[in-house]
Amino acid sequence: MRTRRVFSIAFAVIALSSVVASQRAATDSGKRFDRLIDQREYPELERLLPEARLSDVDREYFEGVLANRRNELERSITLLKKAVPGLKGADPKRAAVAMRSLADDYTKTFQYAEADNVYAELLGDFSKRLPATERQSMKDDGKTVHLLRDVSPQTIEMNGTFTIPIHQSELGTIESELAVNGVTRSWILDTGANYSVLTESSAKAMGLKLSQEAAQTQGASGAENPLHIAVVPELKVGAAVVRNVVILVLPDKALSVPTQKGKHQIEAILGYPVLSALGQLTFSKETLEVESGGDSSGAAMYMQELNPLVQCRVNGHDMLLFFDTGASSTAFTARYYDAFPKEFTNVARKKRGIAGAGGIQYVESYVLPKVSVEIGGENAVLKDVPVNPPMDRDFDLLYGNLGRDVTAEFKSFTFDFKAMRFRLAK
Repeated sequence: MRTRRVFSIAFAVIALSSVVASQRAATDSGKRFDRLIDQREYPELERLLPEARLSDVDREYFEGVLANRRNELERSITLLKKAVPGLKGADPKRAAVAMRSLADDYTKTFQYAEADNVYAELLGDFSKRLPATERQSMKDDGKTVHLLRDVSPQTIEMNGTFTIPIHQSELGTIESELAVNGVTRSWILDTGANYSVLTESSAKAMGLKLSQEAAQTQGASGAENPLHIAVVPELKVGAAVVRNVVILVLPDKALSVPTQKGKHQIEAILGYPVLSALGQLTFSKETLEVESGGDSSGAAMYMQELNPLVQCRVNGHDMLLFFDTGASSTAFTARYYDAFPKEFTNVARKKRGIAGAGGIQYVESYVLPKVSVEIGGENAVLKDVPVNPPMDRDFDLLYGNLGRDVTAEFKSFTFDFKAMRFRLAK
């Protein structure tokens, strides 16, 4: 009997040690995954997550956040709705990240009332758990969604593959002529725009009804701009008919951009919610081809809220960069400088302007004379790439953005929002 008791105690100790080791492994994995989310290192999170030892709630949380970043919205909603109740008391920071991701899921699936409910709780009880650089944009997003609470969901009807003509403006932006209520404007096709945008004068000419209440949005220059909401009942883009298109309506002066010839008035921007709904977009010099999508070739894409991130290799370093079709050139952030300081030996700084809604912000930037970029097996060499100082915005958490200088030497480039891939073609 004594021998059996000794064995029983030994087995109990071994079992307890195994449980402790498993819990420690789960804790270590969780902390590592928290860092990967904070640092926007989603490819590494996706690589490590399947084999990680995690509790049920933690797995629902991490898989739900990753599903949001991979644009698997319904799956993300299912997982995060399960995870959030258990996180609110146990881990408020994870609860905040989960709730912001869930609000983003609801916004992208046009469930505005649900998004508004989540934002209200997030901003009321959990916003301080997120980095200070994210809070202003989160407040702006919450107020905008609140104005959309009673708006019907965006829908789309498409009949096969089609093309529409495009052209470049004097700013170098990619644009197409689209009409609303018989009023035609040249619309910038801008994957970097969280919503579609019109000037007040264009919205008035189109007979759109503006919201009584106002919100605000932060442009690339850092300026906060007042806005109202309008809804376009029907917008035709080639053979596609998009209904209930949400429009941010800004003062004309907020979209007036200085140029060497004076000022250029931007009238209209077609943003991410419409462009992503079209499926696969292939931009060439004079046409935009639209088809259903689903091709797995090219570089992986992820989403940071409403901004597409593309997996790249820059000067031998793997990273995600925001791809903005509305940006004429590539630019890096202070994070790039902090990560690779040796690249800046003997590199001078120059004063440059960052244009966006609300005006231009002038900053002192390093300028890298030559940068090698590899995307999905295709290579581009860029010249005179600016590296900006800290801008005190959530964009600082990324390494930077890719502009149209990357695509200039290629025949076409493709955003596939169904397969979440990006491709360059010579």
